[in-house]
Amino acid sequence: MPTMLTGLFRSESGLDNDRPIDMEASLDKLEPSRNPNFEKISRCIGEKVAKGRTKYEYRRRDLTPNTCKVTVVDAAGQSHIEVDYYGRINGRVLLYNTRTHEMLLHSSDDVASDATVDILSYTHTTPGTAALRYATAIGDVINILPETHEEGEDFLAAWKTASVEDYDYIMQFARRSSDISDIAAAEDYWDPVGERNLANRYAMIELMRDLNLLFYLSQRTRETSSTTGTARRQTFGGLRQKITVNRQSLAPGVAITPQSIGEILRLTKYQGMASQTKLAMAGQNMISEVSSWPLGHIQTSPREKEWGYDIKRIITPHGNLDLAYDPALADENGLADIVAILDEAHIRQVYLQTMGMKVIKKVSSLSTKFRIVDGVTGTAGLDLRFDELHAWIDGIGK
Repeated sequence: MPTMLTGLFRSESGLDNDRPIDMEASLDKLEPSRNPNFEKISRCIGEKVAKGRTKYEYRRRDLTPNTCKVTVVDAAGQSHIEVDYYGRINGRVLLYNTRTHEMLLHSSDDVASDATVDILSYTHTTPGTAALRYATAIGDVINILPETHEEGEDFLAAWKTASVEDYDYIMQFARRSSDISDIAAAEDYWDPVGERNLANRYAMIELMRDLNLLFYLSQRTRETSSTTGTARRQTFGGLRQKITVNRQSLAPGVAITPQSIGEILRLTKYQGMASQTKLAMAGQNMISEVSSWPLGHIQTSPREKEWGYDIKRIITPHGNLDLAYDPALADENGLADIVAILDEAHIRQVYLQTMGMKVIKKVSSLSTKFRIVDGVTGTAGLDLRFDELHAWIDGIGK
């Protein structure tokens, strides 16, 4: 005699309608035979962080920059220079023109109020004279150095940088992965897995492949124009949108070299929090160019008996760059010319808490006695901080 269930059915009772199978913790084992390159970037950015809201906000605070550039030519004898970021010059700080090697003093206790910065020359034959010894030129780099303190003077007014707010969204996705009849579910197939499970696996693999591309290309959006009523639809920002500081497009015919890689890394290492080794999600053209570098750039052993190169790490004076070829960055997708250089310490995948990747079996709103519908759903986002520690390059090999 079977056990009869009465009253409230517990979660483990009855059939598996609407019962989600959490895939977030075991995506790597979801399908052993699948091509892991479909998910290259999501595998390399391994850590996933749960967020409490679909719009997550954060703040950052930068150090005061200590350079500016001359914007107008001022002749010798002038009592000022004209620069772009004059607000960085605060109090009686020393200024140094790196082209003329002239040392100047900002002749005010306050922040420079406009582009015309009053100065005294310390390189003048009479130091402290309000006259340039050498003419400036547009583009001259001015180093902003510490304040030189007058004997017995009190502290001047304080200054600091302000915190900046930023935010991004977490996107929800959903796909009907299996939609079959009860007859189809009961029939034999060549594949012993069965049509329903096979359809769910393929849907998951295809969804992960497309998310991999989205991490590169997505644009941060929240809108209601395309939805019903006031319902919201939102997407997260991808690497192309988020990396803005170290961003460059190579001119046609300009090749990637060990020297240019070193310069790119130098630009991403300025801040003290930068990692020693960066990760390059490299496209088809980048891998092709690196593989064709001459022998003189590559350390080899006389015992080697194989020809050709499989370069996994580029070593430069400014740090190391690990190469990961992502087949998504290929001609077939129109993305062969791209490389994204990431600081892994400052980039994370995110998802809305309790809403990781799931397969929902027998969705009750769609399944009937004679029809079985399964669905794949989840949430995803990309949390990238300090974009000056990362780099985006395109135009490689064009």
